[in-house]
Amino acid sequence: MKQQKKLWVPPAAVLAGAVLVLGCEVGNELPTAVQGPGPQLSHVPTVEECATVDFNGFTHGQVTDPISVTFPSSQVVTFDVAGAAATQTGYGAVAFDVDLESAIDPDLQDDDDDGSGTPGTGDPGYCVPCAGQGNLLVIGSTTPADFLDEGDHAPGGTIVWTRDDSEEFRIAETNFFDIESTELGISLTRNTGATVVIPATSSTSADGGATGPVANADPTFDLVWTYDFSGSGAIDDIEICVEPEENGGGEGCTPGYWKQEQHFDSWQDFSPGDDFCTVFGVGASLCAATSLASPESGSLVGLTLLDALELRGGGVNALARHAVAALLNADNDDVSFDLSEGEVIAAFVAAIDGGDIEGTKDIFEGFNEQGCPLN
Repeated sequence: MKQQKKLWVPPAAVLAGAVLVLGCEVGNELPTAVQGPGPQLSHVPTVEECATVDFNGFTHGQVTDPISVTFPSSQVVTFDVAGAAATQTGYGAVAFDVDLESAIDPDLQDDDDDGSGTPGTGDPGYCVPCAGQGNLLVIGSTTPADFLDEGDHAPGGTIVWTRDDSEEFRIAETNFFDIESTELGISLTRNTGATVVIPATSSTSADGGATGPVANADPTFDLVWTYDFSGSGAIDDIEICVEPEENGGGEGCTPGYWKQEQHFDSWQDFSPGDDFCTVFGVGASLCAATSLASPESGSLVGLTLLDALELRGGGVNALARHAVAALLNADNDDVSFDLSEGEVIAAFVAAIDGGDIEGTKDIFEGFNEQGCPLN
């Protein structure tokens, strides 16, 4: 099975993943850093990667347990999300659509479809801050007919987040809805209620109050995170942070290995004839504007991956050679390489787009020359 690659933010590069998130923050880590032993109870990690989760992929009334989240390094983590009512059974963590056209739970419903900003003139609700939120997460009946009658559970309850692999994580930020000053609000605790990290309250006295994003300043990772609802309410835009996955690293094959025809059978998801700029996601204008160094001539336009491996000289030529070798190393199941394919591509593009060409080449070269496990 292909090994997961550890997270590294290359020089002058900002990595962007195709993730189920609204935004992300990625901790910086030296490529050769050693993470140390595995997670410990209630520890503060040296590096984390984060993803903001919404619930718009669910339908109204759908139970949201479990939830799989893709992080910027392409790590996928599944969370168990267990909702429970304070006073009754048969309740769970359920998605609530704020744009409903019938009054089910008005203090969670968008009231501004007509753009007036006046409660009650648009949708049959009065949660002005709910506009544009899509779905919220509430404690509700897991029986669809009952949920459609009542919406969220007025007496409150809990929504408990854990990882299905029993590893630690952190909830870094939450947006709270239907929080009024007349209620105790919603608190977020870690380690089964041992430490309160967010007491969410609002100065709004009317129904439909909201806090906006509330950050958790505690950097501690823990096994269990619990939202404790004192009454009705909802949460959304939950930023979750995990530690990046590691692999052993320490292996890599050189451009000279990859360009030899007898080694083409080691190419897995790429082919020697693949277009270089297409594979590396280099736009047409940047591809044409990136000139090759002497003794070569021209630009990156029309180069194949094999052409790049065969380029002579330094500068961009050397960077392209080692970028292709790094990409093939990252892609090969039998090479324990230090970088992922996405990291290689992001670092290359950043380097030719005004970044550090020589420094990035040196990093690729160092990883490519660690020792080739292939024959």
